[in-house]
Amino acid sequence: MNWFINVKKSLLGRLVLSIMVIWIPFTVLVFGGLVILSSHLTKETINNQIDKVKYYSAIINADIADLQS
Repeated sequence: MNWFINVKKSLLGRLVLSIMVIWIPFTVLVFGGLVILSSHLTKETINNQIDKVKYYSAIINADIADLQS
C-alpha cells in the first residue's frame, strides 16, 4: 500500500490515476453501447432477411400456382 501513496504524491502518478479514473468508465460505456447496438442491428438484419425470403417465396409460389392451373 506504500507504493500507492508514493504514486499519488508524484505528478506522473496523479496524471495516470486521473486518466484511468476517466478512461475506464468511458470504455465500459462505449463497449456496452456497442454490444447493445450490434445486438439490435443483428436482430433487424435477421428480421429484414426473413421478410425478404417470405416476399420472394410468395412470388415464386404464386408463379408455381399459375403454372399448375
